[in-house]
Amino acid sequence: VEDREAFLRLLELSGGRVFERLFGPRWRRVFERYFEDERSLFSASHVLILGRDEILGMALGWSSSTRRTKGLHTVLQLFPCVLPRLFSPFLFELFRMEIPRDAYYLSNIAVFPPHQGRGLGSFLLQTVEEEARNSGDSWLVLDVERENTRALAFYFRNGYEVLRGFPSFVRLRKTLGNPRSSFRG
Repeated sequence: VEDREAFLRLLELSGGRVFERLFGPRWRRVFERYFEDERSLFSASHVLILGRDEILGMALGWSSSTRRTKGLHTVLQLFPCVLPRLFSPFLFELFRMEIPRDAYYLSNIAVFPPHQGRGLGSFLLQTVEEEARNSGDSWLVLDVERENTRALAFYFRNGYEVLRGFPSFVRLRKTLGNPRSSFRG
């Protein structure tokens, strides 16, 4: 229960208004359910928690092979939740954002505010990058809301580059140095 609550609070921190825009005011209930569903990309098994006695931060991401295995189930789960917003330009933009085949996708990363400014975000990001390398993926890809200049600066400092821009988001990537890199973006 503690992990689930931390997961929801950290999604809120890292997702800005995205989840409410997509799922409405009940977005927390939606993700509470998915956190418990092992078949979902948003399940607890894809969450990296930073901290032992106290949860300091978290990251949510998945490899390309996991995305191929669980992606359809996750989309089918999410579809009824986004149905009321089906024709929103925001949702259309998200569906256009294809993830490269050999890319690890970092969905969310956050450190609780009292622990920010201590290098924990960089440590967490490096840990995710190592997990992505170990998965055999060639790239780590993530999306940042355009207006989140603090996050964009953080990723640029950590070696990320712009892959593609969208009206609401910027897709960033970082080469992981795995030999099977074929993505040209």
